[in-house]
This record gives sequence, C-alpha cells and structure tokens, in this order.
Amino acid sequence: MVENGSLVKLEYVAYIDGQQVEKPSKPLIVAVGQKQVLPGLDEALLKAELEKEVSVTIPPEKGYGERNPDLVRLVPMELFRRQGIDPVVGMPVELDNMQARVQSVSGGRVRVDFNPELAGKTIDYKFKIVEQLKTPLAKIDAIAKQFLGDSVRSFYEVDFKEAKIEVDSDTCLKQGYFGSKGRMIAMLLAHLDEVKTLKIVEEYAKDKLPLE
Repeated sequence: MVENGSLVKLEYVAYIDGQQVEKPSKPLIVAVGQKQVLPGLDEALLKAELEKEVSVTIPPEKGYGERNPDLVRLVPMELFRRQGIDPVVGMPVELDNMQARVQSVSGGRVRVDFNPELAGKTIDYKFKIVEQLKTPLAKIDAIAKQFLGDSVRSFYEVDFKEAKIEVDSDTCLKQGYFGSKGRMIAMLLAHLDEVKTLKIVEEYAKDKLPLE
C-alpha cells in the first residue's frame, strides 16, 4: 500500500448506473490522502496496492454530497443578457463566482442549479495506481506536464534544491495558461519538501505573438 501523502499516477473510470461518466485521457497526479479526490476514493487509495485494479462504490455522502434544493434558484434573464449569454437547458454558467447549470428557461427567468452535477449520485469507480513518484525530478516533471502539457522540460538541481521548468512559446500563449501555471506552482510547493526554489523559464517567440 502507498503511504499517506505519496504522489502517484492514477488511472480511473467512473460509472453511474453502468454508464461511464468520467475517464481522464491520461493518468492523474494525486497526493494520496490529501483530499484531492472524492473522500470515498481517497479512502480507497490509502488501502490500494500499486498496479492492482480496484473497484469501489462511493455513496453520495462520500462523493459529491446529497442534492440541496436551496441551491436551485430563479435568476432574472436580464442578468444573462448583460453578460451576452443566451442561456439554454444544460448550459454550464458561472454566477457570483460559483459554477451552476441551467435547468430551465421560461419567460424572463432562468432556473439554475448550483448543486454539483453528480450530487446525490452513487458512483462506481474502477481505478489503478500505475506509478508512485519517488524522486524529486519525477514529481516535478509529472506535475508540470499535468498542468502545462507534455512539451515542458523539467530539471532538478540536487545541491541547491532548485527546480526549473522550461515552457515553450506555444504553451505560454494558450488560453488559460496563467491559471494552469498558478495551480502547478501551488501543487509543486505544497507537495515537494525537497524544492526550496522554483524557476519557470518562459519563451515568447515574436513570430508567434498574436497580432494587434
């Protein structure tokens, strides 16, 4: 079994009533037992063996929680129009810095649901810890690629406990890059005690910059 706090590569598929609802395209980097996945899945990870497939059923109270009817609200259509949004049923939206989903559109009102989409659902998982990341460089490289893509290059200087990540111009210019970079930095500093200094070297090629 892996230790609490270990960084691992996790493969999984999630099902509800036999229907697949989630399957990451590549292994997810997770700190075991650190609340980075659903509570029920986190508990199962602490008992799992490396490279052994496990099946676990997670009830709502250890998943996305029970549905809360108070989180279903009517919102004036004008609020959407001011943002240039034409709401349709099923559309994900952000209101008051919270994620929601449009339930219905009627006249001048829109019913939105702030519950997580899978709230109240029992979820079946099949998962496997495919690798436990042990060296600083392996951890740095895996986290960097999870957030920024496979083109990044990672280095680790043992004597100075310094991590360096090189990011090419194509990656730097992608939409959402700065948010992904911030989340990467937070995870690196939280889970790598070996790293005292983190350097990110960004390339911005002039011929790839967007025209004004």
